[in-house]
Amino acid sequence: MKLKWSAKSAARVTGAALTGGLAVAALAAVANSQSSIDFGDDLGKPIQEIVSLPDQTYDMACAVGLETEFGDKLEGKLLIQNQPGIEILEATNLGTGEAITSAQSGDTLSYTSKDPIGLRVHSSEPVNLLATTVTMADTADVRGLTLDECRTATNYTWLNVGSTTVGESALLTVMNPSKQASEVTLRAWTGSGSLEGAPAFTVRPNSSQTVNLAAFYPDEERLALEVHASGPGVVSTLRTAGVDGLTPRGTDQVSAVNAASTSVALVGVEKGILEPKLRLINMGEEDAEVSVQLLTEKGVEMLPGTESFIIDPGAVFQLSLDGISAEGATILVDSTEPVLASAFGHIDATKDEDDKKRADRVVWMPSTPAESFRAFLPNEGKKPEYTLFLANPGDSAIDVEVNGTALRVEAHHTRTHKIAPGVLEVSAQAPIHAGVNMRVEGAAGPIISSLALQDASSDTRTISLIAPQ
Repeated sequence: MKLKWSAKSAARVTGAALTGGLAVAALAAVANSQSSIDFGDDLGKPIQEIVSLPDQTYDMACAVGLETEFGDKLEGKLLIQNQPGIEILEATNLGTGEAITSAQSGDTLSYTSKDPIGLRVHSSEPVNLLATTVTMADTADVRGLTLDECRTATNYTWLNVGSTTVGESALLTVMNPSKQASEVTLRAWTGSGSLEGAPAFTVRPNSSQTVNLAAFYPDEERLALEVHASGPGVVSTLRTAGVDGLTPRGTDQVSAVNAASTSVALVGVEKGILEPKLRLINMGEEDAEVSVQLLTEKGVEMLPGTESFIIDPGAVFQLSLDGISAEGATILVDSTEPVLASAFGHIDATKDEDDKKRADRVVWMPSTPAESFRAFLPNEGKKPEYTLFLANPGDSAIDVEVNGTALRVEAHHTRTHKIAPGVLEVSAQAPIHAGVNMRVEGAAGPIISSLALQDASSDTRTISLIAPQ
């Protein structure tokens, strides 16, 4: 069976009606996730709509801490905003399998760990969990900042990030927050297409496993990866890091995406990022004709060589974005075939004792267009600064409200807005792209990370049964 790339939910069930067998399968799935069902007025209706299960229990994984290629572990934090209708039933250290306790400060729960954390969450209201991970490192060996959100497990995810050449490392962390084991199989692509082999390993219940991709795919400059997990699925992240001899050149960690798309927006590219690059892989079956443009605060900008180019099926393509002069920009990719996209660059810091410049790197991942976003931005580190980026690729201006402040994002523009740590709430009159950059002042200079915001309305953890007519 050939996998079809789609942004539609994997929980789509086809058929003209809900048969007895399908009902049994649905109930079994709910029982397996320890959710409760109350179909209410939906019982007996033709299956044409989403059936939401508001009162349920589900598992999440949170990528706390950093593990280096040498096996060293750095401590990070998970911070959760208390909300009515959401209760944390269990928190598990996915490195040891042991329970982990939280500390309470005001309306915030915090967990400190060197390993990823699994959560069992009970929700009695249709709201998404506001849970953010942050890890900072500024030592002689490692420099970097990671900012991410907790995720639910899925069976297929993709990453278009990382290199395994000399001085580079790509570490894949696979987290299984469920009570069943999951078999994980990897597939990889590079500049010349698909790579041979499909490494497989088992991730035990309530555990995580980190693998150095150089062991499977050595000396590859441009990697793209598919993570396929059986059973309950997994949550995957990839940490990319670089060194120049012994001098750290930065690290960042990103979560995998759920689908390729013919239109991708990478929000939050800042002025001053050095050697920015765009990486694309054509996941379609035909040649992809691709165009790239920048949405800035002054409108659309084009970079030389990005107007139109072709990517072969299965090929990973990398493009320099030198020449970006805007204070804030969005990379907008349009393609005739579904593509995966990421962008990355670095910022220099002070020199070390060998007279080499330290640096930090940042990776931008795709943003999903939506009319509402909610996130929790930690007040961690020295002088944390947050910048919100809003991108409007449409033909009409969009009015937006950010924590009560009214803004307007003109057509084909990106708008930036400084925000304080805490709960971020964004509502827009039409779908818009959003992302946040976090900067912290390190001992040797600034460190940076980016978070692509996701649709708040779709983050409610429900089971959906849809049967098209």
